[in-house]
Amino acid sequence: MVGDNGDDSSRSIAEALHAGLDWCFNKLAWLPVTLVIVLNGLGGLFAILAGFAPVKDRPVNVAIAVAAVVLAGILSALIERERRHSESVRTREGATAQLAVTEAVLPVLALVGKMASEPSNRRAVPFEKTVSHVLQSKAVLFPGVKDVRMVVYRVEIDGPRKRLVVEDSAGRRRDKPEPFVAGDGGRGDAAFEWLSGGKPKFVPNTAAEYDKAWKGSGRGYRTYISVPILVKDEAFGMLTVDAPTPGDLDETDVPLVEVLAGLLAVGYRLRSR
Repeated sequence: MVGDNGDDSSRSIAEALHAGLDWCFNKLAWLPVTLVIVLNGLGGLFAILAGFAPVKDRPVNVAIAVAAVVLAGILSALIERERRHSESVRTREGATAQLAVTEAVLPVLALVGKMASEPSNRRAVPFEKTVSHVLQSKAVLFPGVKDVRMVVYRVEIDGPRKRLVVEDSAGRRRDKPEPFVAGDGGRGDAAFEWLSGGKPKFVPNTAAEYDKAWKGSGRGYRTYISVPILVKDEAFGMLTVDAPTPGDLDETDVPLVEVLAGLLAVGYRLRSR
């Protein structure tokens, strides 16, 4: 048991050091290197002072000088380790982004191109395939997120009434997405007002969402991204991604969702002609 506690303590210290260095690199990138310089300087200073200090004080000065140099060496090693770790993370992130573009975006782009080459009366099938490929891309874009859901909404106009209805969806079938109805005095009006603005909406945690009118059903999700599907001022719908746990989605997911929404907008425009 003593050995286990010692291992746990060592791991805790290592994790704390790693977390501290992560924070330094993210928030205070200058601090670790500066500390190394300061420690080396202190080591040199106390080494010099040891030569001038009384004999009885020399061991203390030498000890301080050695400790400073050793700490500088340890910190330098940790900085190098963190640098290599960061480079490894960036490499993995780059590979993931390349995979997302290759497997998620390029097939959709090819289908939109096929739609453009077809006469208007033969665009329905490639359009359906376009929507299907967009929804299937969730497996590539969010591989580690359990119960993530993507929904394609389209604008449906029936006389004076406007609604955002579900074109298709993928993931978490037990929570059926509901339409947004303009003129309801709540979430429908908020959705259509947002849609005309053309900007994506990312909510990290619905519990902290201050726009009460915008809130959806909230069933099965606590974080979401919504992106308008529009060409210039013409809104065709919206693409949403939602997930059960805050942190499942982040700001880095928004650009690719925007790309897919843009391709869907072109698809809707081609289908409507």
